[in-house]
Amino acid sequence: MPRNKAPRELRRLAAVGILLAGCVDGAPTADLVLTGGSAYSFTWDAPGGDGTPASGAPYDPATGWHPDASAIAMVASQIVYVGDDAGAAAFI
Repeated sequence: MPRNKAPRELRRLAAVGILLAGCVDGAPTADLVLTGGSAYSFTWDAPGGDGTPASGAPYDPATGWHPDASAIAMVASQIVYVGDDAGAAAFI
């Protein structure tokens, strides 16, 4: 009786799939990555009722507002990352 080769081929296919899955680091490749800039993430809480910036806002009473991000990554016209240049490297 001839031996069924399907299980062997399925094992090979599964092994290749596992190896390829290990090559993906989780972040999609971005269509556009901008680095070395000045951006605001707008991830901080709303200001107080009197207009005082939230404690997590990138604001210093002595110097005013300052950017809290230097990089932006986009995939399919969607912003997927706002942060520092090192973090944006995952999308390249």
